[in-house]
Amino acid sequence: MVNKQKIAFIGNQGGKLVYHFYYELHKNLKTNYDYKHIFILWLEKEVLDLVNNKDKDLICCSFEKFVNTTNLHNVNVQDKVLSKYPEVNWSEVIASERSFTDYSQLLGSSGQRDESLEYVCKLITYIIEFLEKKLKYIDIIICQNPDTLFSLIVYKVAKKLKIKIFSITPAWLLEPNSQGGFLSNDEFLKCNKMEDIYFSKKNQELSSLEQTRVRRLINSIIKFDGKTAFYDKNFRTQSAGKSFLTPNLMNLVKYIKINSKKNKFIEYNKFEINKKIKANFIRFYRKLVNEKFLLTKCIANIPKKSIFFGLHYQPEMSTLVQGIWSSNQISLIEDISKSLPIGYSLVIKEHPWGRGNRPTWQYKHLEKFYNVFFCDLPSKVIIDKVDCVIAITGTIAMEALVKRKPVIILGQSYFNFCELFYKVKNVRDLHKTLYNILIKKEYQKIDKFDIKLGNFLISYLEGLIPYFPVIEFANEWANAIAIETKMRKNKKG
Repeated sequence: MVNKQKIAFIGNQGGKLVYHFYYELHKNLKTNYDYKHIFILWLEKEVLDLVNNKDKDLICCSFEKFVNTTNLHNVNVQDKVLSKYPEVNWSEVIASERSFTDYSQLLGSSGQRDESLEYVCKLITYIIEFLEKKLKYIDIIICQNPDTLFSLIVYKVAKKLKIKIFSITPAWLLEPNSQGGFLSNDEFLKCNKMEDIYFSKKNQELSSLEQTRVRRLINSIIKFDGKTAFYDKNFRTQSAGKSFLTPNLMNLVKYIKINSKKNKFIEYNKFEINKKIKANFIRFYRKLVNEKFLLTKCIANIPKKSIFFGLHYQPEMSTLVQGIWSSNQISLIEDISKSLPIGYSLVIKEHPWGRGNRPTWQYKHLEKFYNVFFCDLPSKVIIDKVDCVIAITGTIAMEALVKRKPVIILGQSYFNFCELFYKVKNVRDLHKTLYNILIKKEYQKIDKFDIKLGNFLISYLEGLIPYFPVIEFANEWANAIAIETKMRKNKKG
């Protein structure tokens, strides 16, 4: 008798929109496929919502109930965490949680709490203990991107237990009038399907239909303005980072009341009201006083020999998980400045959403560097004028690539498998890579560049599920999950 596959649907951030989508996936899958399930959710009210309103036979559990019914006061963190997971840098994992760390060096504008080592160790231990207990006999995890501490730890525990992960990942860069997302397989959004397609097509000429699709995608990437069709259409307007006082102004009293009832050992994103209010006004003030550094738009100011680095929005997964060792971007700009070939300049541009986040002294500090310049022209205009682009992660790397500019990547993302990107793991090696690109002109000598670019872009397109990950397309996503996880059909199916 063949054992049924055991799948865990794990929720954390996103709330009802996410776990209701998971429920629809499960409902579609159980019609045709033979498997066992468990829903692992954050809060007990989420469990009750599913069981009472959707399906009383669902197998569900919550992190909240585990914390409230488990005593871990005597657990030795050294034995439980360090000895059992020698391959995991837990301090790096903890640094990803924006609620009580400030590795982005925003100095007060995020309102993060001050927490003790004791609190952090206890929280980490609770999450690991809970996940180990619930995932012990699981074969496959369906989850979210690692945008919070809880969801990032899911990846670490899953790797230890040798469980395959399929993370629901919306796609930002799409062909015109298209939808899409993909199933990523690690905390850096690596997509095995895309990579397999890429290496199977390596250096092959594209068909005429594939060439047409690639041209459409290139045009779409070049025109991309930061607005993601997925969020605009399905969840919310793209307002993140634009509300300098608070995006919750209309429901402020309710927002504060709900927060006050949170247990920070469960909902670790709980904020301190005084720090939150202060942070809101800090952002508003900084936005006003920093304008003189951020509104330089003269194209003539861009030096002829220059490199472009666009500051990433923070705090965000793109730096806190995918590029944590580059998350202090002020320090990173100093390192890039030290690495430039003599005679070259670094052009920097603040992210449109981050214009009230940084203290003024950081801009004044950078302004004094002899080879660093501010520019607030559109990124695509700057890219056209420079010799090379440096990025931690982000769509700007893709935009520069399709404009045939050399791109150096410092972090990890779903597109890192493309051989046309330069990867620098140690910033001390950056000067060698820049020398090879700018002085030795290596990039201009790449063989079959157009074929390699086409192979990469068509692999990206063919790795997508051509629907947004929302309830109305749950059936299509369920079918895609079944194929990628090699689920066995039940007798009825």
